[in-house]
Amino acid sequence: MEKLLLKPAEVAEALRIGRSLVYGMLASGELPSIRVGRCVRVSKASLEKWINDHENAKGKGGLPGGGSGGGIASSYPRIVELNGRQEWKP
Repeated sequence: MEKLLLKPAEVAEALRIGRSLVYGMLASGELPSIRVGRCVRVSKASLEKWINDHENAKGKGGLPGGGSGGGIASSYPRIVELNGRQEWKP
């Protein structure tokens, strides 16, 4: 039987990103999830839709969060230099 729900670690593996990044995306609500008891799961269908939405966003001015299509991490906090200081920017 095919899996309908994926664990965060499985989502990370499928997207080829770190588990911590997946948990951050789940916590922020960017990646849709459901709870089964105390467990967090991502439906395979919603993950596929999320991927398709982000692929389509590349041609429409970039990814949500100010990214320019440079990868999934481009829409997540990063260190930038402002007025000679390094700061975290969402």
